[in-house]
Amino acid sequence: MILTRLCNDPADSLLHHQPPRFADPRFVHCGDSDKQLIEAALEQVNAMIVRAAHSLDQYPSHLELQRSFARLVGQRDALAVHLTRCSAD
Repeated sequence: MILTRLCNDPADSLLHHQPPRFADPRFVHCGDSDKQLIEAALEQVNAMIVRAAHSLDQYPSHLELQRSFARLVGQRDALAVHLTRCSAD
């Protein structure tokens, strides 16, 4: 079930739920609510990464699952960078 869900859902859909300013490096100021949104999104992405890793253990040669996993890791890294920028303010 997880395998099907990760393959059918676009892995980058999580970032579309966040305000576009998170994707724009020109916006370095983040309020407390922005930081909380980023932390919540990061938590969700981390949970999806754990589920995807379990699926990869079962189906290591599944290409679409590998791509989904890579996109999730990329999202996690981008959110971590945004969170670091917010925390620095």
